[in-house]
Amino acid sequence: MKKSKTIYALLLFTTLWFGGLVAQDNVPQKIYTPKQLEMIKSQRELVKQNREAFRNSLSEEQKNLLKDNRNDKEMESLINEEITNLENFKNELIQKTTIALLPKDPRD
Repeated sequence: MKKSKTIYALLLFTTLWFGGLVAQDNVPQKIYTPKQLEMIKSQRELVKQNREAFRNSLSEEQKNLLKDNRNDKEMESLINEEITNLENFKNELIQKTTIALLPKDPRD
């Protein structure tokens, strides 16, 4: 009985100790340079500006449609289908453009 209590106490201590080590290991994996931080900040600002420009470009009717259809599953599936179609179309255009840009003469 005494051995099992000792083993239990040792297991509990080890578990707590290991948990403390895991908690200490939660430091960010990536350390950014000041230049990288500045670039990230400028990119976030650009995203904010683009988001505001998009919102300002919408008519009242479009804004109302967005508000009304936020939880509409049918609309969401239509949008996802359209996104898939547009991505496929974009990939086709990229392939065609790449082929069109290849020189006709292999010596070029």
